[in-house]
Amino acid sequence: MLTLATPKTGQIKPETSHPDFPRTPHPNGQWCKKIRGHLHHLGPWGDWQAALNDYLDKKDDLYAGRKPRVNGNSKT
Repeated sequence: MLTLATPKTGQIKPETSHPDFPRTPHPNGQWCKKIRGHLHHLGPWGDWQAALNDYLDKKDDLYAGRKPRVNGNSKT
């Protein structure tokens, strides 16, 4: 398979070869996943493990049509 440099980032677009990581490399340099008709960006190409963890944290809310919950100590 031919991998091309993207015009915006100049990086070589990675391939997704891991079956547990069904994300798509977006031309802006981030991993993305289309869920319920919306494209969600998950993290930079260089850190696929963080992108996978972000997806695993948010996927239940995204598939249910909710905004993902914010983790951390946020004051309201």
